[in-house]
Amino acid sequence: MPISRRTFHTVAARTAASLAFTSACDFSALVASTGRLNVRIKTAAKTTASGETALGLGAPRDGILRLPSVVPAAPMPLMVLLHGAGGTARRQLDRFAAVPDA
Repeated sequence: MPISRRTFHTVAARTAASLAFTSACDFSALVASTGRLNVRIKTAAKTTASGETALGLGAPRDGILRLPSVVPAAPMPLMVLLHGAGGTARRQLDRFAAVPDA
């Protein structure tokens, strides 16, 4: 694939600029060093929801919130599933069948 001199210089300049300004960005506050999310747990938070609820982000690839049929009083783990560009929330959730209830 031939590349023009103008395209080469544009790519080189953008690469140099991104390398020069990367140190100014502090991403350490966004991601924990262990790969886990840092959250503050609300002790008085309660939910009356159970089963599946569409998030209303837009059909046909809307997000789905699924809770166990019996919501325990103790804190529950959170599992976030991400599908690829051609996937859907329904197909991804069906792969885990009964895991939310377990």
